Amino acid sequence: MGNFPTQELLETADRVTQRWQNALSEIEKAKYGPNEWLRDVVGFWTNDVADVWLGAGRVTRTVLLHKNNKKSDKIPVTKLGQVSLTTLGQLGGTKSIQLIVDKTPDDAADPNGKGTVIVKVPPVGFPAPAPAAGEQFVGLLYEDQTPIATVFYVEL
Repeated sequence: MGNFPTQELLETADRVTQRWQNALSEIEKAKYGPNEWLRDVVGFWTNDVADVWLGAGRVTRTVLLHKNNKKSDKIPVTKLGQVSLTTLGQLGGTKSIQLIVDKTPDDAADPNGKGTVIVKVPPVGFPAPAPAAGEQFVGLLYEDQTPIATVFYVEL
C-alpha cells in the first residue's frame, strides 16, 4: 500500500459524492435529461475513476471516444512497434469491443522507432454484439507493456 494514492482517493470520493448529490437534486426538480446523464457518466469515469483506479492521473492520459468523437488526438510514442490496445471491456457487464490503432512512424524505414498512434472507432461498426445506448467500455493502450492511455468508449 506504500504508493497507493490515498489523498487522491479521498478527493475523488468527495467529488463523486458532490456530483451525485447535484444529480439527485436536479432529478427531483425534473431538470435531469440525457445531456446531464452523459455529463455525469463521462465526468465520473474520466475525472474520478481514471484518476485513482488507473494511475491517479500520473501515468496515463484519458482518451474518450463516442459517436461524435470517433478518433483520438495523435499520441506520440518512442517504440511504435511495441504499441498495443487491449480489448475494451464493458463497465459492469460482459461485452467487449475492439478499436483500431493507426500507427504512423516518423521514419518509414524504422517501424519500431518513434511515431504517433491514433485510436479510432471502426468505420463499419463493431463486431457482434453491438453496443447498446448508454453502454460504456474501457481499455488500456500500452507501449512496451507500460500503460500510456486509458481509452473509454461511450455508446450514445
